[in-house]
Amino acid sequence: MKLKAPNGVSSFSHGGELYEVKKGVIEVEGDAIAVAMFHGFTDAKAKDDSKDDAAEAAALAEAEAKAQAEAEEAAAAEAAAAAEAEAKAQADAKK
Repeated sequence: MKLKAPNGVSSFSHGGELYEVKKGVIEVEGDAIAVAMFHGFTDAKAKDDSKDDAAEAAALAEAEAKAQAEAEEAAAAEAAAAAEAEAKAQADAKK
């Protein structure tokens, strides 16, 4: 099985066998797979989700900013309506 090595790792040994990291990957079999994964190696075929995570975080930040802007706009509209109602009430009271 091909496993992606953690950053900075150049080799891995198990059961007296040395596995050299080549292009960021080692190829191991048997119980060496579980041991290597315990030490931070990951399935080389697995999708790298870090780009998806960054895109998701950016989308979430954008959605939060939009929601905040909408909330501020609604609060401003509510304050304006309240001020207008107060002014009308005062004008009516003077009549």
